[in-house]
Amino acid sequence: MMEGDTALERCIRKSTIGNAIVTRSDPYQPTGCALSRSLMVAADLIEGEQIHLLNQQTRASVVTHVIEGDPGEVAVLGELAGFAAVGDSLSMESYAWVSDDEWDVFQPRNLHLDTTNGVVETPVS
Repeated sequence: MMEGDTALERCIRKSTIGNAIVTRSDPYQPTGCALSRSLMVAADLIEGEQIHLLNQQTRASVVTHVIEGDPGEVAVLGELAGFAAVGDSLSMESYAWVSDDEWDVFQPRNLHLDTTNGVVETPVS
């Protein structure tokens, strides 16, 4: 960076969750994606945070936000109920703005889930 330049921030992938199995689809709840607290912590997500969902069966994608759910839960709620059915596999990604100064130490989280939505591995980014 040259003298007088302002610091650059980039929007990069913060966390990825692979093979999340939908456990509930409920059109009568507020719209969002409910995740278990343990999954939110493992993926470094907070309630209200934006996430991108990709349905592995239909290849449809949508942007929504996280809602804290019950243990083992991955639920599509409200207007998202038509996006995925119980048993569908979802990939999820979240993003963060990171400055060039933080880039060298920033480590995205990559989670792979088992059929009960438990973390089975965290591959190196």
